[in-house]
Amino acid sequence: GEPRWVRDLVTRSPLLPPRLGQLRPSPRADAGLVELPAALREAGPSPEALALAAVLALFRRLARGEERSVALALAGQRAWTSALLETELQLDVPAGALADSLPRLAARLATKLAKLRGRAPLRRDRWQRHPELGAASQAPLPIRVELPGAALDPGGERALRVRINEAGSLHVHAGAGLDADHAQWLAARLELLLAGAAAEPERALATLALRTPEERARWRESNATAEDYPRTRTVSQIIAARAKLDPNAIALRAGRLRPGRRRDLGPLLLR
Repeated sequence: GEPRWVRDLVTRSPLLPPRLGQLRPSPRADAGLVELPAALREAGPSPEALALAAVLALFRRLARGEERSVALALAGQRAWTSALLETELQLDVPAGALADSLPRLAARLATKLAKLRGRAPLRRDRWQRHPELGAASQAPLPIRVELPGAALDPGGERALRVRINEAGSLHVHAGAGLDADHAQWLAARLELLLAGAAAEPERALATLALRTPEERARWRESNATAEDYPRTRTVSQIIAARAKLDPNAIALRAGRLRPGRRRDLGPLLLR
């Protein structure tokens, strides 16, 4: 009931769509249906749970931090016609999800879905009844997943919507802040993740490829360098360490241009 939803809302951490910017041509021609491979349908509890697991795994891998909450629309919620009730639930990505294989995560989600279907929906006036929740509980979650038979998003203003049909096929719909190219790119990543899981059903979701061989080759070429550098440290850590050692060194060189010096970057990086 309501006390459980309040506990969930206190720890809400919205999963956000990735910041994609301008993209290269997508491996897909459009953002149409992404089919659930037949090999996976035989390995998992249900097509909808497998598809949901793929969606959560993809966005969890693309997350910028520990974000985990998405909106979930279930079949039957269209009967919740009261103006006081939401038409969706909050679903948090299970802990350790990316260490699971797709079938294992799908089995965990199938159990979760069975429990959610028996729970009452959220009230729209929850922030008035529970002011301790704050503004985060008022705003709609940016990513909404619609399971078979669920009502369409009534607002239509959220950043991303993924619809799953009875066969477990997925359709990515771009919303506020995204466009058709972004939807195509995300659909291609879902297709790659599902293909990898079908080929190796027991492989951990964290290790499944999200790039095509051509994309990986371009990445290796663009990142190729003979320079030795700390491979286990991030770029920002490397720059900060260098700025601390030599604040007056050239920060960036592009041909004859020297747009900045580390003495300009050092104070910012070391704060």
